[in-house]
Amino acid sequence: MRRAAIPARERATLVLLRSPISLLREGAADYGVDLVFPPAERLAFERDVLFPLAGLDAAEAAKYAMVHRLVRQLGSRAVPILRAYRDHHLAAQPAGKALQQAALVSSPGPLLVFEDQMGPFVLGYTVVHEQVERYIETRSKLSGEDTWSILRRILAREELGPLGPDGHWRRTN
Repeated sequence: MRRAAIPARERATLVLLRSPISLLREGAADYGVDLVFPPAERLAFERDVLFPLAGLDAAEAAKYAMVHRLVRQLGSRAVPILRAYRDHHLAAQPAGKALQQAALVSSPGPLLVFEDQMGPFVLGYTVVHEQVERYIETRSKLSGEDTWSILRRILAREELGPLGPDGHWRRTN
């Protein structure tokens, strides 16, 4: 039996989970959520649709949104601690204590286990999200191009954003 040829645009691509491009895509996808749902629209959707579906009190949606925003801000405080842990400059116990004190992580053990198992993948939700956001917004302002087009090229791997063409991270200070 002969297999039909699959057009190039429809072919699946294998991406290793622990690779720079996977990390970039995670950050880009997380940033995409922000594009789809600006804060006011996200709050309305969560309050009017998701909270009722989940059987939660819709009056608590604004409090949830505030906590989500604060947790995201605290996420960047965890990054240097996780980096020191991953690079073996901090053992598990001092890293856990530092995560509790600096980033207000109430149960640092599971986060450290996740770091052990997944490596820097967790950075996709913090550092890489911020790098992708800065890259896309700066590029959009300079070129006048809409943010969706830039994000689409990053996710399609046509444009690597904060990840250089050599597969290494660019400094984005």
